[in-house]
Amino acid sequence: MGMIMTCLDLDSLKIFVAVVEASSFSRAAEMVGRTQPAVSRQLLRLEQSLGKTLILRRQGSVLGLTDDGRELLPYARKIVDLNDAAYRAVAQPMALGRVRLGVPADFMDTAFPGVLRAFQHAHGGIELEVVSDVSERLRERVRQGLLDLAFFKSLPGRGEGTVVSRQVLRWVGGASGGVPTGEEAVPLVLFPEGCVFRARILAALEASGRCWRVAYVCPSFESVLAAIRSGLGIGALPAGPMTRDLVDLDGNGLPAPGDVDIVMQIGREGG
Repeated sequence: MGMIMTCLDLDSLKIFVAVVEASSFSRAAEMVGRTQPAVSRQLLRLEQSLGKTLILRRQGSVLGLTDDGRELLPYARKIVDLNDAAYRAVAQPMALGRVRLGVPADFMDTAFPGVLRAFQHAHGGIELEVVSDVSERLRERVRQGLLDLAFFKSLPGRGEGTVVSRQVLRWVGGASGGVPTGEEAVPLVLFPEGCVFRARILAALEASGRCWRVAYVCPSFESVLAAIRSGLGIGALPAGPMTRDLVDLDGNGLPAPGDVDIVMQIGREGG
């Protein structure tokens, strides 16, 4: 059976980011418009939901981040940025009505559904129609006006939409797997055609002259992780909590797959 995931609370993540940026519970409370005890309670609930201590503190003072806090911070900032970007792009121009939102299929296996629920709860007048697909098709749909707003993966420097975050890909494998040596083809676990992760992986291997073969293809992030864990093949994914139990294969003779931008783009009217 797959691991049951708990959706992270958006308000708690905002408070976590505010405490880190302010280096003070009192200043963070002013930033988010809460009392200091309320900020402390919210942060404690976040730590309890994760089963981890995120911030080192003493008598109300912030002493620093734990290793778990440092690992969560870029994801917390990404989720908060995505929520704020969606609000600016959708809620302000459209007080009411239906919004067609496109997101990559693998986003639905991460914290993004929690962002959508929080957005709908805060803006009940907006009816969201969520379309899940690979990035290339989402890019075309939003350009054609078939989507009002889309988040998709893009190559850095492509100059499209608004970049809300950047992900660094790293090679990972299962505990029992490794990198083939010599002329043996590298078995790959990939997302479908049209995914920028896939394009990055194949381009890097082709440029290095390394032989490869497709071992498994699936649009689900969870299924891709499961295939890598089982030893069906290796892949290149962003580092994060979901990939923590995989073996880091960077530096094993494989070419660096590079970075990928997460882009937000608003669709043109009249589609």
